[in-house]
Amino acid sequence: MSAFMCSDVHLSIVVDAAMITRGEWKEGTPAWELNQIVESQGYRLDTIAAYFFELLHLENERSLAYRYGDEISETHVGYEPAGERPWNEVMKEIRSCDYQSCEHPEWHDSLAFSILNETFRAMLVRNGGFPRTVASERPLNDCSDRLYAEIYEVCS
Repeated sequence: MSAFMCSDVHLSIVVDAAMITRGEWKEGTPAWELNQIVESQGYRLDTIAAYFFELLHLENERSLAYRYGDEISETHVGYEPAGERPWNEVMKEIRSCDYQSCEHPEWHDSLAFSILNETFRAMLVRNGGFPRTVASERPLNDCSDRLYAEIYEVCS
């Protein structure tokens, strides 16, 4: 598998979805626990979004460094609201972010993975199921099995 650094726009689309759905994340997950902390502390929304962005960016960098053995030194601007997007595009971006970040062994235990997982689940619930165009795009891969297995169960 080859991996690449997700663009700022790509990650911002994912962060926008996370910001919209964070109140719907499953209780007890690391993402939910983080959201409880930022809510109780009264952090500004732009600060929360920037933090989510940096978490996703860091895990993507870790994946590439693990895969290719080099320090990644790509510059990025950071989070900028990406604007409203069709939900199936957002779902594709979440899948892609997962795929590009899954190379290192700690990925599935990371806070970034939990945020992706909960955002994906919440988007799925909000929109009444998994769009066939996304589901048939490619088969599940080893990295994404944990993220998507329950989604297929929910939608079957």
